[in-house]
Amino acid sequence: MLLWHHHAIGWETVWSSARPPADYGPRKPSHNGAGREESLAFQTRLARGTLTMRTANHAMHENGKSRVSLCERGVLVDIRDKVVIISGASSGIGRALAEVLAARGSKVVMLARRTEKLIAIETALKAAHHEVLAIPTDVTNRDQVSQAVRATLDTFGRVDVVVNNAGIGYFGTIENVPMDEFNRLIQTNVYGMLNLSQCALPALKETHGLIVNVSSMLSKRALPFLAAYSSTKSMMNALADGLRLEVRPYGVRVLTYCAPETETEFHAVTTHEVGLQTDPGGRRKKAAAKEVAERIVQAIVEGKREVVAGKSLEILSFLAPKVVDNIFYKSMVQKILKS
Repeated sequence: MLLWHHHAIGWETVWSSARPPADYGPRKPSHNGAGREESLAFQTRLARGTLTMRTANHAMHENGKSRVSLCERGVLVDIRDKVVIISGASSGIGRALAEVLAARGSKVVMLARRTEKLIAIETALKAAHHEVLAIPTDVTNRDQVSQAVRATLDTFGRVDVVVNNAGIGYFGTIENVPMDEFNRLIQTNVYGMLNLSQCALPALKETHGLIVNVSSMLSKRALPFLAAYSSTKSMMNALADGLRLEVRPYGVRVLTYCAPETETEFHAVTTHEVGLQTDPGGRRKKAAAKEVAERIVQAIVEGKREVVAGKSLEILSFLAPKVVDNIFYKSMVQKILKS
């Protein structure tokens, strides 16, 4: 979710090409070709509130050989009245997702460890007449996750979307990363995703639902001092790629959203290696959590498979990896180790 935070690190040149565009926000989907009339017809049904995710996913090709849903063919999916479980919902992107989805008419179930913050968000959203449910949950605890899914089914009767958003970070060298710290990263960022996905899949198969994994730009290009964190997000992507095909026969989809550097408390709660100067001053503008949440919701509505914010960095790393290595060596390694 971050690509690092500071002007003083000095790689603004790369960031200027990799950062999200200035108009970072929802975009209207485009349609072309023979499917345009069909798409417009279904959008009309969306506007009237008569098209549901289940209806869209039941529509198959006439020959019966493909179970590709209409949303995967470019048709918008209505998220109103959908039951959405969001992990890591007490702050940042998770909280923003809860607010955006609730405002669009979804029934939102919020999971997080920080009970007080979670209840405060639930209270505020209920005061605005939204259907929400807060369930204090540690995603690394399989029993708690299973109980949260059961509570969702008891309250709303189904699960349509699961958003794996809970995550933690680490800033430090690979040489000195403590194994218990690395294990904590894997437990939250990887096992947390697996716990919630596995517990919710039986219900998602019933609704032909969706799993959304909130990954990071750094899953596509690891940076010095952030490789431990990046590796867990890359693992999340790999698991999502395999899962996407395994659940296709059941009409379940998987979306990977590689988020950009975002204005959240992520940096403040990230563990840092002792002795590394990681906050030399100066701040760079980052994407607002609400803007990222709106883009994720748009990707859900448009039936996207994967979205990488700031894809320019990934492309540059592919075309000129040594050049990118040298840029980050000079701008991060040399400056931080000298500080």
